Amino acid sequence: MFDIDTNIPKWVYEHHERWDGKGYPQGLKGEEIEREARILKVADTIDAMISERSYKKQMDLKEAILELKSCKGKDFDPYIADIAIEILSEKLNASKQIIDEIMLPANIMIRSGSKINSLNGFVYKEKKDIVFISTKPVDDFEEELIDSIKLAVEKFNILYEYKIKTTIIDTNKLLINEIQPVESEVAFGLLWTLEGNLVNTTTRQTNVITITKISGEGLVFNFEDEEYIDEKGIYVVIVRFEDGTNVPLSGRIIGKTKINKLTHYVFKFVDVREKYRDEVFRQIFRKQISYKKMLNE
Repeated sequence: MFDIDTNIPKWVYEHHERWDGKGYPQGLKGEEIEREARILKVADTIDAMISERSYKKQMDLKEAILELKSCKGKDFDPYIADIAIEILSEKLNASKQIIDEIMLPANIMIRSGSKINSLNGFVYKEKKDIVFISTKPVDDFEEELIDSIKLAVEKFNILYEYKIKTTIIDTNKLLINEIQPVESEVAFGLLWTLEGNLVNTTTRQTNVITITKISGEGLVFNFEDEEYIDEKGIYVVIVRFEDGTNVPLSGRIIGKTKINKLTHYVFKFVDVREKYRDEVFRQIFRKQISYKKMLNE
């Protein structure tokens, strides 16, 4: 049922090797290391850097870029490291590219202690300012009591999330003073529209879904059915990649954002077999490399 490359164990075995030959277990050097293992090494390192762990805080994208630059040609294949650096650099400018003069469907979530205020509306640029128009009046709030404010923007059915600071300038109008992309465990994910299935492991019920973003730690999906989803359940998402590979990924839903009639779900992988996670990394990096080749042609 699932078509997984039989070379994956070899790539996993070699992904601790270093470009300069000082790695393990065989001390391979340069192109003696399988290309997929070199890709996996960079992807695995980035995932570790920008994800929070029990023993460390996550790095921001600038720190991850500096680390890649300092280690390329030593730990990493310099060509693959340069591609990764370019991808991360593009993410730093994401907010400037998404929000423009066209009104985009959006949601603002204001969290204060256990209280959450959710506002649906639209976001757009007004000269140099970024403005959010709410579909309902906005209650006044005291900034010092706010824990966090997040903005979710929908463009072509893809969800983009930001941390923001705002000021109320009218009964239903907010001025966004500061904005930065949310760097979560799905931060290194690729915006990639793929088909898939969501399978409830208890009831075996299956829904056809559209995946819009995928990383080594999780993915984001949506579907048009208004059917109830048990957010406490354990699911398997079967991702159908463009080359025909089907990869089963177990996990749980850790968040959702509804903008207009479309609900976007954040799905975090749990107890995913290593070979399936490595296949996801391989697919992501191959897709990124193919994008760069197309842009350079």
